[in-house]
Amino acid sequence: MKILTLLITIVLTNFAFANYQDVIKMEPTGKCSVDEMVKIKDDFNDVMKNKNYDYRAKLWVPTFAPEGSLNHVYWVGTAPDLPDFASEFTRYFDEVTKGSTPEAGIETAFAKCRLEVSRSGFQAR
Repeated sequence: MKILTLLITIVLTNFAFANYQDVIKMEPTGKCSVDEMVKIKDDFNDVMKNKNYDYRAKLWVPTFAPEGSLNHVYWVGTAPDLPDFASEFTRYFDEVTKGSTPEAGIETAFAKCRLEVSRSGFQAR
């Protein structure tokens, strides 16, 4: 019985920490401050929560980094897993294309603030 409990605990622990990290390297345009970008991110997270998305985001601003990297900001989003991220990404951008949704407003606000340099996905374990 102890072995079964241990195995269940190990499996559940692995699932609990297996999540998807969406990392976007962004170059600020200079038309928004980092504080304004944080406000947009906070608005984004409010929409995610209010519309029952599982995805949440943070902004990472380098304190120190290799030369040339200090002028970038990193969007780090978290979803439970890759399939959840994929379905919510599709749902979010379907809402963006409607034009008069909170999601569209967020994308419009962010468009003036940053250029996406790269995007990567990671399984966190």
